[in-house]
Amino acid sequence: MQSIRNVTAAFAALPFAISYALATPSLSGAYMATETDFCQIQASVDSGTGQITIPKSKTGEADVLVSTETFNSGAGTWSASGWGSSESAIFEKFSDGSHGGYHAKDYDISNGGTYSNTNTTVTFNSNGGVTSVYNIVYGPVTNGIAQSFTAMYQNTNLYGKTCLDSIVAQHQ
Repeated sequence: MQSIRNVTAAFAALPFAISYALATPSLSGAYMATETDFCQIQASVDSGTGQITIPKSKTGEADVLVSTETFNSGAGTWSASGWGSSESAIFEKFSDGSHGGYHAKDYDISNGGTYSNTNTTVTFNSNGGVTSVYNIVYGPVTNGIAQSFTAMYQNTNLYGKTCLDSIVAQHQ
């Protein structure tokens, strides 16, 4: 009779275990994050000469950022602070001394806003008015909180460059 009670109790708890396992993980607390952003070079080719031309504003871009991203799941807010480095994907130097592109530049990161996440996406709404929807994959989940995640976003930036952005984050 005791074994029947144990089996009955196990089956009674099963829907809760399944619903918990299928629940969207929370992003909560501090995460150490690395973000990379790569934007395409946009060149044009003269069909007569084969000459490749890259406008100064289309030299492509590579950014690497390291930050602490803090999530408040109850309020649906996030903040990030850290630093990044950015450079053009190509640096052309012309015979007249001018150039296209730019050398690496370091900068500070301080951003935040609201966020929401599902099983497959995380949406960041920054205080600057930019909304970014990333595809997300969660790592291990402890007590409903994702211990890590990887997210990717494809976009066209303010300068018309097609970019890929990825974030890898580990809960602290």
